[in-house]
Amino acid sequence: MAFFSMSHLVSASVIEYVFVNMPEEYYLFQTAEQRSELLKSHNRNDTTGVKNRFGGKSYILQLDGTNEYLLVRNTKISTVEMKIWTLNNGEQIAGINIVTCTPLCDSQLAFFNQKWQHVKNIFFPDVNLTDFLDTKKILDDNKTTEEIAAAFDIVFFHYSFSKTGTNIEVELLIDKNISEEAFARLEPYLLTKKIVFVWNGTQFVR
Repeated sequence: MAFFSMSHLVSASVIEYVFVNMPEEYYLFQTAEQRSELLKSHNRNDTTGVKNRFGGKSYILQLDGTNEYLLVRNTKISTVEMKIWTLNNGEQIAGINIVTCTPLCDSQLAFFNQKWQHVKNIFFPDVNLTDFLDTKKILDDNKTTEEIAAAFDIVFFHYSFSKTGTNIEVELLIDKNISEEAFARLEPYLLTKKIVFVWNGTQFVR
């Protein structure tokens, strides 16, 4: 049974149904009524936006019912991505990615099952700075991953949902306050700045 099968009763895509009916505690920007009006205005090709709780307006930047993807801008510095993934057994999970850029972009990623229970720990692995480091080079230079990771000081992880596929990309963003000299010493220990997690029908894997 599909996660959000009730969407078929209201002639809406799954992503639209989820957006309107998700608990307000997981989407503080707008009430369910405001979200419903935002969808209606978007479907009327109205680009004026709909009022949100922060005194501004929210805008739908992209809505793709076929690929079950939604992108909403709520403030000048924040967006929300939503997407639906289908498991091999036919059940579905909803992913929500709240991105805030000040100016580096940091993400708050969450996944929910059909009962709106948090299930991120089941489907998506924890991401740490060490995932981006070249551990072999670190060991060859007689250093430790903990030592190198600590030297980076502040880092951010920017998650991005594939708009037409099922993968999730994670980009490592390094605090711009780090000196050029310090970064020059650390950069050789970076294996990559981006990691793609692939959906295999049961979980996300590297």
